[in-house]
Amino acid sequence: MPSSNKKSQIHTEKNATYMNPKQLKHFLGLLKAWLQQLEDETQQVLSEIKDEETHCPDMIDRANAEEQLSLEILTNQRDSRVIDRIKLSISDIEQSLNDPSHHSYGYCKRCKNEIGIERLEARLIANLCIECKKYQEVIEEQTQT
Repeated sequence: MPSSNKKSQIHTEKNATYMNPKQLKHFLGLLKAWLQQLEDETQQVLSEIKDEETHCPDMIDRANAEEQLSLEILTNQRDSRVIDRIKLSISDIEQSLNDPSHHSYGYCKRCKNEIGIERLEARLIANLCIECKKYQEVIEEQTQT
């Protein structure tokens, strides 16, 4: 996820409405940059996979290449799921910008409360507030034991 060295100006605005157009555009820019970065990395990995397939002179090299390939495929699958979530978040923001009555980005999908600017900057695709995420993690822990 792209990181920002300077603190965002959206934190310092007093009396600003939560998820106002300026904030939505800020997050839209961050999401689009992250999406482009992941898509570029995916294309690079796919290109490298194609190149590696033809350069395996012996069985040991082939085994190492296949192991590396399986790890790259797993990473690519994870990135693909993240890309889908980013695209959904971008869509939510664009809908909110076009129709101010439509609010979904920045609001918890479970309790409908604000997720918070700081949390969204830490995790651009967060769709649960801290309380609901903690609750979800407790439930997941209980079902695993």
